[in-house]
Amino acid sequence: MTENHKPALVAIGKAIRGLREERGMSVEALATAAQTSVGKLEAIEDGRDDLRFDVFVRLGEGLDTKLAAITGRAEKATRETTDVNASDD
Repeated sequence: MTENHKPALVAIGKAIRGLREERGMSVEALATAAQTSVGKLEAIEDGRDDLRFDVFVRLGEGLDTKLAAITGRAEKATRETTDVNASDD
């Protein structure tokens, strides 16, 4: 992925990080639960890595949350950012 991160991946990553932190989980604990590496999870949370669907499903399971909750949270954050940017014009 290039330096121009895809906004949707950044938003999904932030949503995953937020849920993980709300649950008091470490990066290591969620990576283990999702059967992925710490480096991969950090890249996902930073929006630097394309998120494969199977990993997304395992992250949802590790967070004990529905995928729709993650995407909904990401969409809401994206809308709020867009609204703020639009009001700056």
